[in-house]
Amino acid sequence: MVSKELEDAKQFALKHGASKMIKQLMLKSEISVQELAKILDIKPQSFSTKLYRDRFTYQEVQMITHLLGYKMVSIKKKK
Repeated sequence: MVSKELEDAKQFALKHGASKMIKQLMLKSEISVQELAKILDIKPQSFSTKLYRDRFTYQEVQMITHLLGYKMVSIKKKK
């Protein structure tokens, strides 16, 4: 079972930067919103809205980073 602290950290990270991170990875990967939406099998407008509103689940972020050739890692913060 995932600890409450870890889950809270994931939610904070996702609410404060998942879209920014995805956009940066898309730029580095030279892939457009339309191309990535097609790979994810969703409408480009729906994906664009998710980017604009920063509404991604942890699993979606993992999948997108994997599809773009990256991986997510968790690093313990210093106290």
